[in-house]
Amino acid sequence: MKIFVSILTCFLFTISGLYAQEEMKAEKYENPQWYWIVKIDFAPGKMNRAKEIIEDYFMKASEDAATPMPKMALDMTSGEYDMLVVWHMKDGIEGMNWKTSPDDVKWFQSMTKIAGSPEKAQEILNEYESYIIGSEADLGRMAW
Repeated sequence: MKIFVSILTCFLFTISGLYAQEEMKAEKYENPQWYWIVKIDFAPGKMNRAKEIIEDYFMKASEDAATPMPKMALDMTSGEYDMLVVWHMKDGIEGMNWKTSPDDVKWFQSMTKIAGSPEKAQEILNEYESYIIGSEADLGRMAW
């Protein structure tokens, strides 16, 4: 068995050397699709109210403003997070350069209309945020 592992190791090093001999050249991804993945941990007993706010306000504001909706939302059944939400980044990495994007402005204007006033919209956002005890956000590129 040790001989087999030694031969396999030598073979892998030989093959990897073949790739190292090719000239390296710059190459961009062709039409990369970027996604923002957010994992949320809600305070105990608060997830249902948080989901009500998402459905009654956030989703309606996105629909009204014609801003991107999540591509996927999962209720987690294991691990430390309660929910995982995935958004397609329509502008790719370039979208990360906005402090406040035009879509953010349109969304908050719709949220204000639905809530009745900017103060009420902010109050609802604050209530939702009070239910979150932890979150983690990651950036990912579509693998295939």
